[in-house]
Amino acid sequence: MRDSKIVSFDPYEILGIDRGATDKQIKKGYKLKALEFHPDKNIGDEGAAHNFMLVAKAYEALTDDEARENWEKYGNPDGKQSFEMSIGLPTFLMEKDNQTLILLVYLVVMVVVIPSIVWAYYRQSQLYGEGNIMYLTYQNYANLTLRTDRPSVCKLKNFPELLCTAAEFEATLATGKADQEELSAFTKLFAKMNTAKSGGKKKGSEADSSEVLAKPGKWLEAVRERAPPTYWRIYKGNLLLHAHLNRFQILEHAKESKESPRQLSPEWSKSLDGLLTQSPALLSALLAILSENKKYESMLEVMKLSQALCQGVWARGALLRTAPFYQLPHVTADEVSLLVKQFKSLRAAIKHKFDVFASAAKQAEPHLGDDELRTMFMQMGPKDEEKLALDPGLEIKATKSMGDSQRADVASVLEVLPDVDVQVRHFVHDEDFVCERDTVTLEVSLTRHHVGEGGKAPPVHAPYFPSTKVPEEWWVVLKAEGDLRLNQWDVLMEKVVDQSKVVKTEIKFPAPPRAGKYKYTVHVVSSAYLGLDHEVKFEMVVESAAELPEIEDAYDDEDLTEEQALEATFGAGNVDSDVSDDEDDEAEAKGALAAAKARAQKARADGLTEAQAKKKEKRLAAAKGKGRDDGEDAVIVERGDADSSDDSSDGEELD
Repeated sequence: MRDSKIVSFDPYEILGIDRGATDKQIKKGYKLKALEFHPDKNIGDEGAAHNFMLVAKAYEALTDDEARENWEKYGNPDGKQSFEMSIGLPTFLMEKDNQTLILLVYLVVMVVVIPSIVWAYYRQSQLYGEGNIMYLTYQNYANLTLRTDRPSVCKLKNFPELLCTAAEFEATLATGKADQEELSAFTKLFAKMNTAKSGGKKKGSEADSSEVLAKPGKWLEAVRERAPPTYWRIYKGNLLLHAHLNRFQILEHAKESKESPRQLSPEWSKSLDGLLTQSPALLSALLAILSENKKYESMLEVMKLSQALCQGVWARGALLRTAPFYQLPHVTADEVSLLVKQFKSLRAAIKHKFDVFASAAKQAEPHLGDDELRTMFMQMGPKDEEKLALDPGLEIKATKSMGDSQRADVASVLEVLPDVDVQVRHFVHDEDFVCERDTVTLEVSLTRHHVGEGGKAPPVHAPYFPSTKVPEEWWVVLKAEGDLRLNQWDVLMEKVVDQSKVVKTEIKFPAPPRAGKYKYTVHVVSSAYLGLDHEVKFEMVVESAAELPEIEDAYDDEDLTEEQALEATFGAGNVDSDVSDDEDDEAEAKGALAAAKARAQKARADGLTEAQAKKKEKRLAAAKGKGRDDGEDAVIVERGDADSSDDSSDGEELD
């Protein structure tokens, strides 16, 4: 009775009477229940005492007007009750015998466990720097690439070895007795391939550049004496990367020697996947070090390695020119030789379908421009595709021996590979020429012709890379040619990660401190594809600040007369020499004077240098005389006007 009555207070139920009972029946019910639960008859019974109190409240609720009103409104004859909430805890926590144990557990958690977790997290975070790369990795890369007594380390053939010095690979590339067979087998295989490539020539000859696996550097031999486990970890990683990069050469060697091609064991394949998965972040860290220290040639070599790791082939030795074509599916050395004969470069093969379409379209409508042709090409329907497929010029000779599905795969990959145009221009904001020490903006525009309007670039085609969704990204590198004492900087770099059809990125750099002509080179390098890089050269003319006309600043004099202020604001021809005494005219004159002084303060607050102020005055004067618009002028160097090596007709590649 006790628990239920606490939950729901019903005086009729407590007194055991029906609703609508008369006063006489209420009194009778009260007397009966009071006698039943009276404390004198139930000595020591707490439940009876509680019920006796409920009976009294029930009687009061039905006989007292105020108590009855409280019960009807709030469900309790005492009126509105305060809200209480409690948390249900397990019974054993409330037992006295367990209090010591609970307190001990609480102290252990608060004093030992939580501080230990915080300390472990802090200690772990102290191991990692920018980009979640370990500080030890940065240290290893910097020690090996910035030492002037180790120039050979920064050559392309040595970068796989350097990459494997990353502390992140300590677990991935751990070696044991089970690895000895693989280490020995691949060491012998690459030694045979080196011998076959060199044709018995001595080191230092032309064949030396074709070696499949470079001899370990002297620094690595020193590591072997000092820390053998570290040496074998680096050596294993180097073998894994070379097995990945030379997969096509390994197949050709097996074919020539009539042997079965050497395959990686499942354990080594897993290690290679882990190594490749972490390589983009590690290469970015290596690039950051090289860029900060102006190692221009080494930066380009690292970018080439990034492409090679993504595609499982690199442009070295015998594959120096043909490597880009190995990115197509189902191709062997035979197909690649035919592709090289038909196309001067991979870029020409990518544009082949569009070139055939454009040629046919121009025969029908000679007035069509390149932009219109591109739009029509991207909007082709199934019938147009079928019609274009019948054109004999569309045939790719290398795919003749392939089956229909294989030819379709080659065609689909050629449509996915980037067809990118690059345009560059340099300018100074709000100016039409560049002056000494100006801040110059280089704007590089990438137009992806393989992407439709409003679309995004497809994932990179990389069948030998563990990740299936590698984004199409580009590095933009600006190199200053000539005397660095004049340019005051050597190389700047930005990365384009936007996947849109048209992407613009800017690099800001200071103009040289002396007037003259200066040469620059812009490299636009793919992070994932071989043979699709662009190189654009341009010149920048820097004018001398001393040769610019002097500026007569009408706002510098704090003591301008009203007439001078009006002349400076509206022009001398528009101001009457006599200032009217009329109140309206006087107010207008005072307003003009205040405006003139405000302009003078603004000119000083702008913080323009003498050269910039002169240029601005000269530009405004020219605009006033010729009536031209202020915003038309910026020095623009288009790709067609520059000395560019990315023209598909010449077939040059960025090595």
